[in-house]
Amino acid sequence: MTNLGPEFSDSYIESIQEEYNRNGCIKFNQVIPTDEALGLGIELHSLITGKDNNAQWDGEFISDEERAKTKIFDLHEVQESSENFEHLRHDPRILGRLAVLLGGPVVYHHNKGFVKPGAHGDTYGGKFPPHQDYPFFPHYNYNMLAAIVYMTDITEDMGPVKVFPGSHHDGPRQTAEGRPYINPDEFPPQDAVTMTGKAGDMVAFNLNTVHMSGPNKSLMDRVSWLIQVTHPDSRPLNDHREPYQGEILWT
Repeated sequence: MTNLGPEFSDSYIESIQEEYNRNGCIKFNQVIPTDEALGLGIELHSLITGKDNNAQWDGEFISDEERAKTKIFDLHEVQESSENFEHLRHDPRILGRLAVLLGGPVVYHHNKGFVKPGAHGDTYGGKFPPHQDYPFFPHYNYNMLAAIVYMTDITEDMGPVKVFPGSHHDGPRQTAEGRPYINPDEFPPQDAVTMTGKAGDMVAFNLNTVHMSGPNKSLMDRVSWLIQVTHPDSRPLNDHREPYQGEILWT
């Protein structure tokens, strides 16, 4: 790995690799300064809400009544709409850490932005059931991860990501029949670690780490940006390809 900053001492590299390998997830504080992240969040919020693409999942994990009241907005390949997010895809503050977790070069898969809207009357930001990323992006040897950069402060009542540490060790799990998520009874929310944080923080988790999120019952919109990356040795196991998949971001 090249071009790591001075903060990447041998002890720091060893500690974050050990935590990530043990838990399948790790949180980094202030990867991007708060003011910078908030500015990017304002832009991202505008881009996403302008598209009005509701990404709320179907399935029995949510009632028809709740689904009618909830929304989650997203936008894929944000860099197509913003030069700032093209720079973020190549940002060494992000990629250096991801390279350490992957143990080598960083290969791009996709990115997307999320807005989980705050509560307005009877409507609010929806939830995601417990799931792994593997059913969506099956890869050989599982050396793939997602990293989420917070573009706003994210508090407990804003529906933050919840992860189940160590859940990656058993590999891909059985999903609900006909659905890409795991039976919610197998992973109750009270057993998860809630990843609250400040704008500029980043959470990374393995392809097989079970994660979920709750509803946004706050008055504030939750804004975040996700980048999915892999090691060159972790090859896809199906023929699906994202538009820019395979680009080398970091060597």
